[in-house]
Amino acid sequence: MITKYIANISGSQLVVTGEGILEGIYVTATSSGTMKLIDGVAAGGSIMVNTFTPAAGYHNIGSARFFNGIYVEKGGTSIDATFFVRQEDR
Repeated sequence: MITKYIANISGSQLVVTGEGILEGIYVTATSSGTMKLIDGVAAGGSIMVNTFTPAAGYHNIGSARFFNGIYVEKGGTSIDATFFVRQEDR
């Protein structure tokens, strides 16, 4: 397995496709921003983590497995984050 990062998540968007493990999220900046993490490639997938308001800094997720991808629904004012994901080489 390798570690990948996907930077500059600043709105609702697809982070990564396929199966893997979410290890952490680094929130660079936020102003009352919220996130909902979805196991899927669009907003209609299974909720991994329901809506939360992260503080700036690193959030160690541990080993949250996802099967279809990670889609982030952004709410609130603003948020800028980097996701740390492990996936097998393809």
